[in-house]
Amino acid sequence: MNRYEKQGNEGLSPDSMEVLLEGLAPIQPDAALALRLRKRILGGVQALAANPLDYMTIRAEEGEWQAITRKVSIKLLREDATSRSVLMRILPGGAMPAHAHDMDEESLVMEGECTLGDIYLKVGDYHLAPRGLSHGSVRSRTGCLLFIRGARPDASAIHAP
Repeated sequence: MNRYEKQGNEGLSPDSMEVLLEGLAPIQPDAALALRLRKRILGGVQALAANPLDYMTIRAEEGEWQAITRKVSIKLLREDATSRSVLMRILPGGAMPAHAHDMDEESLVMEGECTLGDIYLKVGDYHLAPRGLSHGSVRSRTGCLLFIRGARPDASAIHAP
């Protein structure tokens, strides 16, 4: 309920509002603001043109697995300027060495179980390793499949001051 209804008024009809709006003179922003707005809009259009919206599907049997170690491989699903998504398969007894993160890294256990340092994870468990932190080695006694997504700050974002 708006303030006009609270006072017992119905407010302006859409036709009355249109007449009033048509009588307003357009306001021109100052040149510096207009230039910033133009750059921001054109930057968004260029970003959309460079990365048109479309669905992407990678079937389980598609894509290429790349060996990282003898018992660890990854399949790149998607990568752009701000994020990277991969599947990581660790065979039984496999491990990845301890490492630091230069981006926020999210992991979801899809199959099996593993440990990240001293944290035990099983199917359905989620883990976030924030940028700047490190964890111990990633190991799997039984083997596992992880979905991993890393996100970087978007350095290309256009901000009007």
